[in-house]
Order: sequence, then C-alpha cells, then structure tokens
Amino acid sequence: MKVVCKGCACFYFLSFNVQNKLTYLLYLLTTISVAQNPTTYTTKDGLSSNFVYDITQDTKGFVWFATNRGISKFDGDTFTNFTTAEGLPNNDTWKLEADKQGRIWYASKSKRQGYIEKDSVYSYANEQNTVLSPVLYKTESHMHYSSDFIYELKNGTWTKVMDPSLLNLKIDSIENKTGDNQLAFPITSEKNIIINTEGINLVDSNLNPLKKTLPVILPINNYSLYRISNASHGYKNTFVGVFFNSILLYNHNKHSYTLFKFDELAQKINLAEDSSNIRFLTNEIQVKVGSFLFIFNYEYQLIHKVQVSEKKPNAIFQDIYGNIWVGSGSGISLYTSEYTSCNTYFKGKVTKHIGILNNKIYVGIFKDAFYEFDEAKKSTTLRLPLQESVYDIEDLSPHPTSFLLGGKKYYVSSVGSASPTLNEKKYPDTDNYDLAILKDIVTYKDTFYLGVTSKSVTKINQDITKAHSIAYKIGLLQIEGVGNSIFLGGSDGLHKFENGSVQKITGENPVVDVSILRLKNNNDTLYVGTDGNGLYTYATNTATHLPETKGLSVKEIIKIKDTLWLATDKGVKKLLIHPSDISKSKLIDQFFDTDGLLDTNVNDILIKGNKLFVTTDVGMSELHTNAAIYKKTPQLYFKHKKDTIQQIYSEANDVSVSFGAIDYSNSNNLQFSYRLVPNQTQWTETATKAVTFSNLLPGTYTLQIKATNQHFKTGTAQLSINIKPLWWQTMWATIVFWLAGILALLLLIILLKRTIKKNEQKRSERDKRVAGLELQALRSQMNPHFVHNSLNAIQYYIQRNEVELSENYLSKFSKLIRLFFEYSRRENITLQEEIELLKHYLSIEKMRFEDKLTYEIIIDQKLDIEEQNIPSMILQPLIENAVNHGIFHKTEKGTISLTFLAIKNGYKIVVEDDGVGINKAKEIYKASSKNYQSKSSAVLQERLELLKQSKDWFITHTIQDRSDISNDSGTRVTLTFIKPNL
Repeated sequence: MKVVCKGCACFYFLSFNVQNKLTYLLYLLTTISVAQNPTTYTTKDGLSSNFVYDITQDTKGFVWFATNRGISKFDGDTFTNFTTAEGLPNNDTWKLEADKQGRIWYASKSKRQGYIEKDSVYSYANEQNTVLSPVLYKTESHMHYSSDFIYELKNGTWTKVMDPSLLNLKIDSIENKTGDNQLAFPITSEKNIIINTEGINLVDSNLNPLKKTLPVILPINNYSLYRISNASHGYKNTFVGVFFNSILLYNHNKHSYTLFKFDELAQKINLAEDSSNIRFLTNEIQVKVGSFLFIFNYEYQLIHKVQVSEKKPNAIFQDIYGNIWVGSGSGISLYTSEYTSCNTYFKGKVTKHIGILNNKIYVGIFKDAFYEFDEAKKSTTLRLPLQESVYDIEDLSPHPTSFLLGGKKYYVSSVGSASPTLNEKKYPDTDNYDLAILKDIVTYKDTFYLGVTSKSVTKINQDITKAHSIAYKIGLLQIEGVGNSIFLGGSDGLHKFENGSVQKITGENPVVDVSILRLKNNNDTLYVGTDGNGLYTYATNTATHLPETKGLSVKEIIKIKDTLWLATDKGVKKLLIHPSDISKSKLIDQFFDTDGLLDTNVNDILIKGNKLFVTTDVGMSELHTNAAIYKKTPQLYFKHKKDTIQQIYSEANDVSVSFGAIDYSNSNNLQFSYRLVPNQTQWTETATKAVTFSNLLPGTYTLQIKATNQHFKTGTAQLSINIKPLWWQTMWATIVFWLAGILALLLLIILLKRTIKKNEQKRSERDKRVAGLELQALRSQMNPHFVHNSLNAIQYYIQRNEVELSENYLSKFSKLIRLFFEYSRRENITLQEEIELLKHYLSIEKMRFEDKLTYEIIIDQKLDIEEQNIPSMILQPLIENAVNHGIFHKTEKGTISLTFLAIKNGYKIVVEDDGVGINKAKEIYKASSKNYQSKSSAVLQERLELLKQSKDWFITHTIQDRSDISNDSGTRVTLTFIKPNL
C-alpha cells in the first residue's frame, strides 16, 4: 500500500521580525483556552460567504479568507471580495498561501490557478489545459501545485516538474515483494521520504538510501491506522505529518525528527471526525487539529497551544499580532490578542470595589461577598459573604485598622500584627438606623473615626464600641480629610464639616452643585471626581477643572508620581500632570473594552507595578499596561493599486483618495488626520477614511495620513499625487510660450516706440495747429472790422467833442486788447475770466450800437466759475457773430443773452440773440456786394475738433435758427463742456 502526499501549505511574513512576534505570543505555556465571547463576522459584515475553508495573512498584515463564494480580504473594518467577476477562475476556493512578495496564491478546482497582487487577480493555465483539483504548497523558493503531477509556474504556464507516478510504480514493486506498507512523499526529483514499519527513510529517485533508516514507531500497520490526516513539506527542510494519534516533524536535511502524541498534547482529538491543516510560517509551524492549534518553532518545540470553543472548525490561524482566527461553516470568529493576553475573573458578576489590605487584594462583589484574590496563583477565595451592597475598601494606613464596608456590617482588619486577621463587626448599638449603611470612613486626629451614611455624618470611637450621628445631610457618599479639614461629597456637590455641622462650599466654584462620586486627598490637594463633569482639584477655596476629563464620570482616582489614573464610565484614563498648571494636564493613555476590559464602564481600579486590575459590572480584568499589544502603532494603507496617483490636469478637478487602517481589535478607536504637502502644513482631522482635493494645479504632491489610537500611538503613511500638465502646461510648452512672449514683447515695444513717435509727431503737428489757430483766433478777435469800427467810434466821439466818452471807449478797448493777448497765451482760463473778457467786449459793442444793443449774462448758482475752467479764445467769436450777423442787420433794438448752466461732470453755455437769424444772415451775405468773410467761425470749429482729439474735453457744438424751433427770430448756439475723467 502506498500514499504519495502532495503537500499542504506554508506561509511567509518576512516584513515582521521574530522579536516582535514573540512579544505578542504567550510562549512556553501549555495551553490557552479561548473561552471569551469572540467577535464574529458573516456575510452581513461583508464576508463573501459564511463557509470559510482557509485563513492566511499577507506581508502587509491583511487577513485573507478562502470561501466557497470567493476570496475575502479584511483590514479589521472592511472586507474586499474577489470572485469570478474580478478574475477568479472559480469562486469555490479552498486553499490560500502568501509569499514573500505579498502575493496571495489560491487553489480551486479549475484549469487555471494563480495569485492576487495589489488587488488584481492573475490566473495561469497548466500545460495540459485540463481541470485540476490541486493541493497548494511551497518550498524555499517556489510555489507548487500538486495533482496528478507537481507543477511550477514557468513563463506564465503551470509546468510539470515532477511525476509522482514513477515513484508509485517503484513503491508497488517493493510492496509486492515485502508486503510492507510504504508511505512515500516526494521532496525533489532526487529526494523522497518513505515511511514504513522500520521508520523514516530518505531515498533517491531509484529508492537508494541517502541516509540511514531513522527508527520511529508510526501507526501504519493496517489501512485504518496507516492513513494520515495531512502532510506537507515546506520551509527550512521540514516535513510535517499529522497521523491519527500524533504529529511528526522531520528535518530531511538533518535527518532528525520529533514526535508529539495527541494524548500528551491534548484530549478529545478524534481525527476520524476532526480535520487538520498545516501551515509553514517564517519562524513557526502552525498545525491545526480539530479545535486545537499547535504552534512549533523550527527547533521542533511546542511553543503555543490554543483551544477554541467552536466545534469542528475548518481553519484556525494565529496572525502576527497574536489574534486567533477561526473559520467554519457559519463565518469567522476572532479572539483578539488583547483578550487572550489578559486574565478575567468573576465573569458575569457585578464587581464593585478592589483594594489592598495587609498586602492582600480584596474584591467586593455586589450582593455576593468580599473575596481575597491571590495574584500569584490567579485564584480567588471567598472571605466574607454579603447579600447586600458593597461600598468601599478603605486602607487607613498608617492607622492600625482598615475597613471593608458593605451592607449593614463592616469588617475590620488589624494591620501590623503578627498574623493580621479580617474580623466581621456589627455597628455599635445606636438608635440611628442610618448607621447600618456606612458608605465611607476616615480617621480624625487619630482619636476617632468619621463616616458618612446616606443621611448623616457619624462619629465612631477608636475601639469601635460607640457611635452616634453628629450632623445630618441626605445624599452623602464620600468623606475625606485634607489637613485639619473634613470634606464631604454627595449628590448635591462639595461640602465641608466644620463646628459640628455640614456647610456647603460657597462662591462661584464649579464643584458647588455637581454630583460627586469620589474624593481623594494627595499632599493636601483634594481631587474631586464628579458624575459626568470630569475631574477637579480643590485647594484654598479654588476649584480647577482638568479639561481633558470633560464629560467623564470619575469613580476612582490614583496618583502615581506625576500621573493620574482614573476609573471612569468611558474606560481607564491616564493623565500626565502638568508641573505648574494642573489644568494643562494631558491625557496620555486609555484602556477600553478592546484592550481586554470586560466593560468600558469601570467601577474601580487597582495598580500594582505594571498590572492594572479593573472592576466592572460584568467582572474583573487583569492587564499588563506595558505589554507590547498596547504599544502597537496603527498600520495605515491606501486603497489604490499603485503607489502614485496620476491624473491629467483637465481630469483633476477632484482627486479622491481612500485609505484604511489594519487593526483587528481597535478600529473604532482610531482618529484620523491628513495634510497635503506642500499646500498644507497643519494636520486636518477627518471622521471618514476618504479625502478629496479640488482644482490641484499641475505638480507633485504628497498626501500624508496619520492615525492615532487610544494609547496615543501614531502611525503614518503617505501617497504621491502627480497632476500631469496639459500639453500647453509642459516645460517645453512653457519655454516656447516664454520665447514667443519675449518675441511678442519685443515686437510690441517696437510698435509702441513707433506709435509713440508717430503720436508725438501728431501731437507736435496738433500743437502747431493749435498755436496757429490760437493766433488766428486772436487775429479773428482783432479782425479789421472790429478794429476799424472801434477806431471810427473813438473818432466819432472826438469829432463830437465827447472827450470823456472817447477816453472811456479807448480805455475799454485797450483793456480788451490786453486781455486778448494775455489769455491767448494760456490753454485754459476760468469761467470768471472768460465772463470778464466777454463783458468788456459787449460793453464796447454797446457803446458803438448805443441803445440798439442790450445784453444779459445769466450764471447758474450751482456753477463755481472761479474753479471751473474753459479753453481760452472760445466764446468771443460766437458773441462777435451774434453782434455782426444778427443784431447788426436788425432795424429794431436787439438783445444778446449768454447763459452758463451746471450739468453733470461739466457745464453748458447757450448764446442767443434776437437778430435776423442765421438763415437770413446767409441770404444777406450772398446778396452783399462786399466780399469780406470773417474766419472766426471756421477757426472755432477747427479748435473744437482739436480739443476733442486731445481728449481733455468732450465738447458738443450746435447752431440753430430760432425760427426753426419757435416763432422768434434770431440764432441759438449751444456748447457743452464735459471732463471725461470726472
């Protein structure tokens, strides 16, 4: 009879060193029974199927599950599933192995086998392209599939590297000759293990011995015993066989073995019903047999044994963190390392108080008893039965007596005697019923005791023979001495016991009205634990709050050096005391149910060295606060297949990044934050595991994420984000654009220079024209007719011997000429100066026309004529035309009206006469035999055009015959002057 075993599987996790691994495991213990309630995961939590075949872990720390509906990857919070939709050849996957590259290899009944890498599924066909039902195993350097042949992946094809049938034929020949059963296991083409009744044989391909037979008695004398449950060879030259009564570990290089019998390892193992599994890891071998997991090192020593409560599990696996995973037909069970590494007691019982009396630990159980706890033996002994409430355990050292307070009795421990005893006492005879419910007690001046009940403050003499109430107050819970003062705490705040009465603390102190659960004195500083308001200190009539404890119900306070330990309704808190300002004390550690507490609502704590004892309403836990499991840093990862996110700028309006943390016991207590370097220097907290960035410019960014757990251990990870520029944003395009820009700038400069030069030429020509026009305007204002008429008027006055009139006329005429010359040299004059010039001109013309001419000048009061300017030499030609072409041809008396009106950003000037009108004047001009034509109108029109071109003024000029708009005769000229920059 022969059996050729094709192997099982081995597992690498090379990114974790053995020293860290050792800290998580409880080595050299014979057994750990995982009895506490596990965390369970099913399809409701995202698992691909509830039927789990196999469990393994990759180099990054993810745990993988093979199920009948695909493969699931788990980080402690989220399942990622892989099925045929993602590329698996078959959903019914029964075996997984991880290699040192982080790949997860899978085995299923299919033509193709392969692995998953970076969340992508790869599969490869065998060279026969036939359906295989293989066993997956690995050696030092290769992954193999074993079916009818042994296959190795070469050039993308599963290629035959060994043919076990040749060995079978040779084994058949031996069995036919000797009648001896032979178990054959091929290691390589030139090395085979054969186990028979003589022992272990190492032979070559021709069955020639390579080593001397190693005697060992194995159950192969008949078929039923000869069968083995499982066998595999893999890492470090090790072969493992699981027989029906033992486990064999054999080194085929050293030709040595160790045999472990089930009756020595564990009880209740029945391989006729229970399955087995073998997994080779870097520094250990895990062998699952039934509900047991045995872990051996490569010295073939049993270093760890675990028994789970699940019946007939398919897989049991211990990960690198010490967590125990169990796969079955109903999903996954997880026993975290925090639970397996801490001890629990009094499970299901309301453990109220814990304390030390006479160097012994006592635990008070509600309506049960006071128990003595033996720390070394991990055992408990009932000392004092109690069917009532437990109130306190008071060590009043150095006073010789300590108390256990509960129900209607108290218990006295005499400290300092040769053999301390715990004695049950009744309260002294008294008429006060409230003495039967003493809740707290202190010594007072070493002469008597003071205690509080639900109704009063009670005085008890030193030998505890007399007691009586000395003050009454309902709702008291705590009493504490600070120096010579006695403080009381209860449901309505902090009080003081003075002069035989209970006095409420007054003032604005926040501890006046809050409910108080605990008072603790340390170096004359009173620590006040409140119900829902955190922790305060009280000294010199001043209360100081510790903001880090806001919202907590503080039930116990322990000060050790510069730290404070608090028992609260939200776990155990540890604070570092600030040396100068207690309010700045910082929270530096926390312990929750995920750390091994049976409940987060803590009743009491006790600290002994590095051990933390925690009582809750469902039992007591014992933790080692310096254990490595509490020093783990969160392990972060990004949910992206590549190490760098690359996007084109046009597609990068929103860049979304998802991340996660690998944590199988504490994922709900992680706080996340992020920053994008170089854009952000400060960390931003986020409640989700995804961040989105908008409108990132082209460039390379680094996204940094940070996770902090309740122990304030921080893990970080970072991801590169590369926003690729569009073609016009590339460096070459930028260079071309710069060159083009420089060239365009040079051309622009050249054009500007030409334009400036041309404009300067135009300005020069315009200035010349303006100067010429101003000269022409001056000439027009001093036209021959005006001068001739003025001289004739002077001569006329002289001939008539009207000397005074002639002198007056001559004076006005000379002044007008001076104004003409003065104003002609200025570009602008004020309206006041223009009006003055026009008055002189009109007064001269009135003297010439005598009573035939009248004029009026109307000025808008809103117009500031002293500040408002007007281009010089503008209005006089209009007045001249009104006189010479309007009034002159009229037989009756004529009037000239000059109106100045204020408008937005400027002013308007209206010149009107009631002469013959412009239409009639043109007819008279055509019929006149005289050829003289005044050029003042043409000069004025050209000057107005030049002023418009200069953009200093926006001027409109209209001329209307009044007969066209009314029944009146005459001419109306309207000018508007607007400053564009106003």
